[in-house]
Amino acid sequence: MATVEWLTFSEMARKAAMTESEVRKIVRDFGHILCARQFGDIMKYPLEAVELISLIKRRAEEGWSLENLRSLITKGYRETFEVKMPSLQSLYGELLLMINALMGNLIPAFQKMQETMQFMEDFIDGVTPLIARVTAQEDEIRALKARIGVI
Repeated sequence: MATVEWLTFSEMARKAAMTESEVRKIVRDFGHILCARQFGDIMKYPLEAVELISLIKRRAEEGWSLENLRSLITKGYRETFEVKMPSLQSLYGELLLMINALMGNLIPAFQKMQETMQFMEDFIDGVTPLIARVTAQEDEIRALKARIGVI
């Protein structure tokens, strides 16, 4: 599985040799196809997005309208831009690794829960007869007190 290099907004602007305001405008208009990913409170973009924003800027400088750029991109012609965004397969692979790690942690946790539940069940089974004996003895004490007139 290929590792994806993720860039902050500033790093992306620097690599594309663009101002942050130029990148911001492109991200605002085309962010939905840049495959951004949230890392805590920081949004990051794959290294391949630099190629796409550079190409969008060049096409805009050549006179392409925003509508033409959007139309071309949203119709699935990303290959026209010669950009290789992180494949869904590699992202799917990353997701599977994360799920497997999570499951690896969940299984022991569920086993511990099951052991705890069994302990509680055994405890309750042991305490129930004791409670019944105490209740019976309290009843006997009340009956004896009533008989001798203490109550």
